[in-house]
Amino acid sequence: MDETCNHDIAQIVGFASQKEVKSVQKKHIYENLDNSVISAQTEGVSFIVDDTDVDQFSWELEDAKPGDRIKAISPDDYQNFIQSLGGKKEQVITYIEERLNNYEQYKEPVLEFLKQIGELDDTKEHQSHIAQNVFNIVIGGENYVLRYRPHPGDVAHYLIGSSFIEGVDHFEQIIAASPKDGVTIAEKVPGETLNRLNPEILANASDEHLNQCFDDLLIAWQRDLPMENKGKNILYDEKDGFGFIDFTSSISDVSQAGDTITQKGLFDYYYCPVYGIIINYATPDIDWKPKTKEVIQENIVAYQRKIELTKRLYQIVLPKLDGKDEARVLFSDRVQDDLGYYSEKIKEHTDEEWVSSTLRKNNEQV
Repeated sequence: MDETCNHDIAQIVGFASQKEVKSVQKKHIYENLDNSVISAQTEGVSFIVDDTDVDQFSWELEDAKPGDRIKAISPDDYQNFIQSLGGKKEQVITYIEERLNNYEQYKEPVLEFLKQIGELDDTKEHQSHIAQNVFNIVIGGENYVLRYRPHPGDVAHYLIGSSFIEGVDHFEQIIAASPKDGVTIAEKVPGETLNRLNPEILANASDEHLNQCFDDLLIAWQRDLPMENKGKNILYDEKDGFGFIDFTSSISDVSQAGDTITQKGLFDYYYCPVYGIIINYATPDIDWKPKTKEVIQENIVAYQRKIELTKRLYQIVLPKLDGKDEARVLFSDRVQDDLGYYSEKIKEHTDEEWVSSTLRKNNEQV
């Protein structure tokens, strides 16, 4: 595929990522990208509804029946989209094009790998399996992560999401992709995801690494990076610190002015979720129905550790919010609420009447 054609494909991939483009339309745009690129600006892209469309996308097709012809892209809509490109949106198109160009050097081993997993009844059986349709892969002696996303548009959403944070350390970097083959190839972020990590390792994370984590989140916020902050998307490595993966977006979300960046957003989507995740994954689980005094004592220790870590994170995070008064107040209020809650639970767990009543209730025969 030559680079000029990849530029055209990057544009149509961007078009198809828009929120107003229906899933059934995406499917048929992606089924034959080359033809879609050729026809989009002239007669548009049409498709004939088939039984699969009706089964999978009936809510989008309204009264359409198998055999009906439907327009996936009108030439006017596509021309309007092309003319709207500029600024950040044009940068995203260029980013996608570069990854499509890069794919050629990885294509052969990737297709061989896809053939291997395609022969398995369950891809989880493959020794390189990391998560659903995500695998370690070695190409040219280097370790990468391959995402296999055969559903229409998925590759585009990953490419657009990762474009927000291009070149920033500790964030997953996609280096090559193919919408046709349904894959992205990314540099491997060191560490283990927090949902699989030994809690003691996370609890003993250095102040340097915790500082790095929240500094990185500031960068993500400033770039308006779409993050789904869950334990499976945050990694920790004892040498390299925290890392972040799995960003998806639509070109509809690419802001031209950055007017979606707010201090409340910094708290709601970046600092607060990661703060809570670290607290939860670094401390023992609470048994909500303790049946012995020993378990109640374990709960007390868990709450005490939550208090210690909460105070530690507060001291690390608060200075980063200097000059950001709204976010500072929101974060301070959250921490004070959490400390109050943990203290109340310890007080509850040390009340003899509560202990007796709880043990009696939890040990009753059903």
